[in-house]
This record gives sequence, structure tokens and C-alpha cells, in this order.
Amino acid sequence: MILITLKELLLKKDMTISELSRLTGMSRSTITLIRDNKTKNIDFDSIDKLCRILSCKPGDFIEYIDKEEKGK
Repeated sequence: MILITLKELLLKKDMTISELSRLTGMSRSTITLIRDNKTKNIDFDSIDKLCRILSCKPGDFIEYIDKEEKGK
């Protein structure tokens, strides 16, 4: 299972969705869907924009959790 931890990263960076939207050119609704783990996919261009603006790597807000391990 892929988990997006953008919410936590935004809190660490003290950044709002509105500010991130303005800086990336991505819509607020797209960022909200990503932040809330309600998107089915994220394209590489969006990941690139988020990493550039947040000065981070994809692994800083994308986490893999093994469903089988989680249940144990």
C-alpha cells in the first residue's frame, strides 16, 4: 500500500495548501486529493514540482506499507 504523508510534510514546512498551489501551479483540489490519500495516481511532473518547492525527495512524502506486514 502506498501512503502519502504530504500533510505531515506541509506541517513541518509550515506551508498551506494555498501557498503550495501558488508555488507549484497545481490546483488546490489536486493537492488536497494528494494530501488526503484520495488520488489514484500522481504523475512524475507533480512529484517533481512538489519535491522542488518543498526541497525534499519523493520518499519524504511517499511511503510504502506492506499490507501483509501491517496486519501482523
